[in-house]
Amino acid sequence: MLKALMPVAVYSIGVGLKKENFKSNTMANMIGISVGVAIAAYGEAKFNTWGVMLQLGAVGFEATRL
Repeated sequence: MLKALMPVAVYSIGVGLKKENFKSNTMANMIGISVGVAIAAYGEAKFNTWGVMLQLGAVGFEATRL
């Protein structure tokens, strides 16, 4: 489920590095995606904090690369 955060990460990093223009409608969609992913990840039967941190790190690095 955490891979679904890739568009959120790419957009956020793009805005942070001034490669993308900030749009409130787009950010509202990204927040909706983030909330859904957070609910799905936390509801996982075998939730592992270390695994989630590693996956989020991987998403961040991949988004920066893109």
